[in-house]
Amino acid sequence: MITIKAKTKTTFFGIALLLPSLAVLALLFVTPLVNMLATSFTNQNLLRPDRLDFIAFENYIWMFTDSIFWETLGRTLIFTASVTVISIVVSMLLSLLLNMEFPGKRIVFALLLLPWVTSFMSSAFIFTLLYDFSFGVFNYLLSFLGIGPQVWLGQLNTALGSVILVSVWHFLPFSILVLTNALKQVPEELLESARLDGAGGWRAFFAITIPVIKPALITLTIVRIAASFRAFDSIFLLTRGGPGTATTTLPLWYHQIGFQSFRAGRGASVGVIMVLVVLLIYFTLIKTYGDEAV
Repeated sequence: MITIKAKTKTTFFGIALLLPSLAVLALLFVTPLVNMLATSFTNQNLLRPDRLDFIAFENYIWMFTDSIFWETLGRTLIFTASVTVISIVVSMLLSLLLNMEFPGKRIVFALLLLPWVTSFMSSAFIFTLLYDFSFGVFNYLLSFLGIGPQVWLGQLNTALGSVILVSVWHFLPFSILVLTNALKQVPEELLESARLDGAGGWRAFFAITIPVIKPALITLTIVRIAASFRAFDSIFLLTRGGPGTATTTLPLWYHQIGFQSFRAGRGASVGVIMVLVVLLIYFTLIKTYGDEAV
């Protein structure tokens, strides 16, 4: 009886400690989400605050019957998948390099972490110069291959890829830190045994290294997908979603409708769908690989 009372007191004490954090969480996250959901069922227009009516699912019907939504959703998924896959592959190669000993390793490691301490605005400014038509580095390098200068951010066939490159560059440091730390957990004895058995470098990598670092890879993939899907700053600063809608993703479309066109109700419905898509992807990955994640 005394034990049960002690456990009850401990439980209530734990809940009491959590209440302040839960209150802050509700204030900062739950309240805006509820407000956005409520707004999505209205015709709220920031230019006409006097006209506010409940219109049920009209905003969602408009969105799902608009071809721009499906094009934007597809572009967002392409952007998210590209940034996630490329950043993890490049980070893995760089992490394998950093796992070796060579002169200047610390300098290389510090340089690779540079994007982490660089703001999105600074990154956009730097890459705008690199992409410049007249004196950009990329066009200068293309001249050695006999290829004419490209309007990287202003033409349909290169704009999205150019934005993806900037996002990959900005996401590299975190991925490198995670994978570098994971590679240190691979037992050297297993790798040495594989070499003695005649296994080549790539065979040992896929047979030993990948299974050991798999939990870190799964966690990193989930984090990268969430960050890439909601990416806004770099795209907005580089292209504003252009040319046309070539680089318009759901976060930019949400901003254009809700804040540039002042249609808060329609913008809120886009925001709700964004949250639902992210949650769907997140819970699917957790359901599939959750037991193996870090």
